[in-house]
Amino acid sequence: MVLRGFSVSETGAAETRSISKWSTQHFEATGRPLRIVIDQANWWYRNITAERDAEIKTKSPGSHPREKRIMERIIYLLRMNIQLLFVFDGPSKPPKQWPTEYSYSESNIRLLKELLDQLGVPRHDAPGESVAECVRLQELGIVDAIWTDNTDALMFGGSPTLVQFHKKPEGDQFKNSNIVVVSSAARMKERANLTREWFLMYATLVGCGYTSGLDGFNATRFFRFAQHGCFQAAANLLAVAVETPLVLSKWRIVVTGIINSTFPNGEVAAPPKTFPDLNVLKGCCHPTVSPDDVLQDLPCLRDGWFRPYGPDMLSRYRFLLNNFNTQIHESWIARDLVPIELNHLLRETPPGEKAKNRVRFGIETRAKRRDTLDSTITVDPIKVIPELLSAFPSEMYRVVNGSRVKVEPPIFRPEEMDLLDCVLRRGLPDDEVPKHVPKPLEVARRRPPVPPPKNEASRNFQRASKRIFTPERPQKQKPKLSVLPPLNTHLPLPLPIHDMDTSNSPTCIHFHEALTLPGELDWHNPPLTSPLPTSPLPVSRRADVLASKLSGPEGRKQSIAMSSPLPIIKQPAWDHSAVIDLNDLD
Repeated sequence: MVLRGFSVSETGAAETRSISKWSTQHFEATGRPLRIVIDQANWWYRNITAERDAEIKTKSPGSHPREKRIMERIIYLLRMNIQLLFVFDGPSKPPKQWPTEYSYSESNIRLLKELLDQLGVPRHDAPGESVAECVRLQELGIVDAIWTDNTDALMFGGSPTLVQFHKKPEGDQFKNSNIVVVSSAARMKERANLTREWFLMYATLVGCGYTSGLDGFNATRFFRFAQHGCFQAAANLLAVAVETPLVLSKWRIVVTGIINSTFPNGEVAAPPKTFPDLNVLKGCCHPTVSPDDVLQDLPCLRDGWFRPYGPDMLSRYRFLLNNFNTQIHESWIARDLVPIELNHLLRETPPGEKAKNRVRFGIETRAKRRDTLDSTITVDPIKVIPELLSAFPSEMYRVVNGSRVKVEPPIFRPEEMDLLDCVLRRGLPDDEVPKHVPKPLEVARRRPPVPPPKNEASRNFQRASKRIFTPERPQKQKPKLSVLPPLNTHLPLPLPIHDMDTSNSPTCIHFHEALTLPGELDWHNPPLTSPLPTSPLPVSRRADVLASKLSGPEGRKQSIAMSSPLPIIKQPAWDHSAVIDLNDLD
């Protein structure tokens, strides 16, 4: 468990790191791989959820999703040139307050221990809590960091470096996430002045994996409590009370005074006489760990941090195939194990044998497209692990739908894999290590002006390659309004007129019996100006109406008999009125 309500990111001491970059920097600085001890309980619980685990087991009986996620993570870290050490909880660990959905027993982790042995990863059983054992291993310099989310490690002393998952470890993120969160107790002390005594007070009052804390306390109220001037004195008394229990009474008096001064409204109750439990306090300050001489000579590390995969390849193959990835082809074992084996062989190559490794392992390199810390190479799996051929017998059977089906042995073809450049430089000559050659920056050049054409014919010439066919879209035609004939209005003259001589006027016509309309009227070629003077009479432009009234001889006689012939004044198109001088009429 962790300190209740405590977040490492809020201290400002956490930083995100790339696993490949961190491993490369450490290998180049120290000459050995980065070594991380794994808190097994943390990886066991910070895995897929219990509901997801039950769902997968229901769909695929016999599967082990929790162990499979751990296996995929181990394979990725080993390929990144990181050496791992798993530490399990021992029988003397204090009772932890794990959630009810988590189950932890020896039968549950038996398969995980066998998996670590088959992958060549060392493991160690702590006498007490695994996190406390990990802190002591780093304090002795055996490992470089601790992979755990359990912030209880900060109150166990030393200066532990904690590695945490950057995101929730579900699926692919647990498998090959390259980003982790790294924090250290030394950095917390430097940036936020958080000491071991501060964390011990926090675990006692707010709560941790072993105690629920004092009633009314939470992270926010504890930060207010820690700002009191007597807080450091109370923290020092609590650290001494482990060796001298009589000091606890004085500690309660100091804590009660700080509570009454900081929380006058009674949000937090004073500690009772039975608080804190002395056994819990001793477990927080001095947890049970292995002696230093045992940790410096662990049996699991006597044969080294890595065990080659060649020996006992047949039993290793059968274990992995029977428990994991039963739905895919058997060649996945070679695809996952060969990069780890090759990484170990290249890293341990003597300086004088670098030139032989290219032919020895069938390595083919290619140019790097990006400037990264790893490179993709092609390797012959059989040359790296020759025992792969013995793991696949000539006759192999698998039970499918209740019947035995013969499976053909796989054909091992060259595999592509990614390894760190620092390892390739250790096992290959410098001229054979893939290098990234950046492309030269292309400077934009101004194009020279195009010379004008020499003759007139070439000006209109266009190259076929530059022609762009853009068909014209048919434009939608607007409907045209029908043209109406000109309007004409006929009004009788106010004065009696017997006769009118219109022979000298191009705009006036005298109607008589032989008149035929509209043939004699020039409606389409009007004069530009009208010679008639101004007159109030309106203009007549309705010749068709007049023609209908005067159609035929009889009709014309009747219409003209009662009055003098009516003049029709022809108006230009742009003029809106015409006049008649009545003085000129007889």
